[in-house]
Amino acid sequence: MDCSTMESLKQVRISEFKQVRLLGRRLALQPLRLQRIIVAVGGLCLLLNAVSMAQDRQADRARALLKQGIEQYKSLNFKQAQVTFLKIDASRLTPAERKKLDSYRSKFNDAIKKQAEALEAYDQAVEALKANQLEKARDLFEKVASSEFVPEAVRKDARAQRALMIRRINEAKAREIAARKRQ
Repeated sequence: MDCSTMESLKQVRISEFKQVRLLGRRLALQPLRLQRIIVAVGGLCLLLNAVSMAQDRQADRARALLKQGIEQYKSLNFKQAQVTFLKIDASRLTPAERKKLDSYRSKFNDAIKKQAEALEAYDQAVEALKANQLEKARDLFEKVASSEFVPEAVRKDARAQRALMIRRINEAKAREIAARKRQ
């Protein structure tokens, strides 16, 4: 063999050795790459799980606020219920829950207004009673007693006051009739 052929063979062997060495490195790096891929996929799964859990917590919070707001509304705490309902992220609720939320939200202004009117009527009835305006007090107590927007204790008191006003009015009429008979 001549020198150039030997040199060529040497070059081929060096080239093959480099390729084998490179292949060996690649094969040696394969588990490392696989490990990196597994870590990346695992991290992505953990991230997605964390996002899902956060969304679940937000949905749970929205449902809890909805329940709390409904309880406040039913206990005639309209202003507090309104504040609670305004805190709710409706996008975290199911369509049925959103419909319920919208239903309650649409009632607030009217309920707050009617409650204020009934409580004002109660105050006016007390003032009319103090001024001995029995018919006016009776009518105002009747308005309060029939209002579904004031607490039961206030309605009960208004019914009792109304009954008292009716009795006092009847007593006043009886005294008036008796006074006419004496004349």
